[in-house]
Formats: sequence, structure tokens, C-alpha cells
Amino acid sequence: MATDQAAFAFYLQHQRVVYYALSRLGVRPQTPDYQDLRQEGMLLYLAYYQQYEEPLNQPAAVQKFNRLAGKMVYLGLLQHRLKWQRRQALEQTAGEQWHQAAAMTGARQASSMSSVLVAEALTALAARLTPGERTILALRYGEQLSNREIALHLNLSPQRVNAVRRQIAVKYLTWQAEQ
Repeated sequence: MATDQAAFAFYLQHQRVVYYALSRLGVRPQTPDYQDLRQEGMLLYLAYYQQYEEPLNQPAAVQKFNRLAGKMVYLGLLQHRLKWQRRQALEQTAGEQWHQAAAMTGARQASSMSSVLVAEALTALAARLTPGERTILALRYGEQLSNREIALHLNLSPQRVNAVRRQIAVKYLTWQAEQ
């Protein structure tokens, strides 16, 4: 096990491994998240260095390590980027579904004063919810889907949908108690 200082010194000598992984991913310095991904790549490289057990005293050993570390950094950054893209897509979908659900709820109950209160409550509650919770709430009350239909639509288990609905209820009760 190497020290943090030794790991960082080694990284500085071989940081091209991280830059190569970034270029393989198609991430260029002009990309908005370039610095974040470069730093994430550095952390992945350092973590791999810390876990690597073979001595790195021969050029062939260093070359082997950098080949393996490059693959680990590339795969780690790829996974990081895919998670970020999924999260962005979920947030966008949740926002669109939330607005549709609010519009549908408002349209159904537009004639009464209570619809204004419901819309205000939903908007206040939405600020406290995660994108996934907003999606489930929009599907349940906007599109009137059952837990099972929501589970099929989002590729989740019905138990997970039920658990998320309980989380939403807790957040709603907390918000209501604060009012």
C-alpha cells in the first residue's frame, strides 16, 4: 500500500493515462464538464494505484500498471457519465410529467377554489421531491396509473413504487406540519 503523496507524485508523472481515457470518451477541454471528469479520472487513478499490490520499480511493470489503470479510469468515467446522463434524462422527464400532471389536475378541477389550493400544494411539494418521486407522483395522479402500471412503465418493482409513494407521503406530511 502506497502513501497518498507517493500516489499523487506517480499520478503527476503519468497523468496522460487520464487524458487518454477522456479522449477515448470523446470529452474535449471545451466540454463543460471536462474539469469535473478530469478530476474524477484522477481520483480513480489514485484509488487504483493505492490498491495495486505489485511493485512498480521496472518500466515494464509501470507500463502494465498504466494499461490496467487506463482501462479502470475509462470504465469508471464511462459509468460516471452514464449515471449523469440518466439523471439528466430523469430530471427532464420528471419535470415534463410534473407540469403535465399539474395542468391535468388543474384542468379537471378548474371550477372550484380548492383546485388552486391543490395546485399550490403540489407545487410546494414538488420542490421537496426528488426527480424520481416527481415522476411517480405525476404518473399516479396525473395519468391515473396504478402502482403496477407505474412499475411497468419505469421498470421498477411494485414494492419500490409503493416505497417511493410512502416517501412522498412522509414529505407531504412534513410539509403540511410546517404550514
